Amino acid sequence: ATNQSSKFSDRFLAPCFFSLFARDGPRPALSTNGDFLSHARPPIPAETKNQNRQDMAPYVPLLLPELQKALFDPLPDVRATAARAMGAVLRGMGPEESGLSQLLPWLLSALRSEGSAVERSGAAQGLAEVLAVLGEAQLAQLLPSLVDAARLSRSPFVREGHLTLLRYLPATMEAQFRAHLGEALPL
Repeated sequence: ATNQSSKFSDRFLAPCFFSLFARDGPRPALSTNGDFLSHARPPIPAETKNQNRQDMAPYVPLLLPELQKALFDPLPDVRATAARAMGAVLRGMGPEESGLSQLLPWLLSALRSEGSAVERSGAAQGLAEVLAVLGEAQLAQLLPSLVDAARLSRSPFVREGHLTLLRYLPATMEAQFRAHLGEALPL
């Protein structure tokens, strides 16, 4: 069906869109639905994107807390999928959306928390995806404080969280991060 998406997608995808998934269901299996749906769906015409943004806006405040919880899931695949989904929501809605404006401060706070390493890793993945959407200017603004925290913080939790973020940034920002390797590599 994915190879001939225009022929089969409506018939196949309709049940997927109307399915209800249990909150405690197998999260890795459910996360593959998003990947499949994103590949099977035909491209969206430019004139409908603004309407889609307006249609999605009421659901962002409901979706973000669930994504934030998923960032702290013990399963690495769930955390990675939640981080990518968070980046996709930010990319689709724009950073000016009211619920998304608090995302960066929340991720930075979680990155510095004394909670579990899983939580800091999830925050690092989410922050890397968010910074990839916000772009190189935002990275350039934050990177000096991130590197200083990784290098100079007295808290091992803070150092670990920031070093984990620096591990994820090259994968999410690729060419944008290359210009900042000199700042990050002395660690």
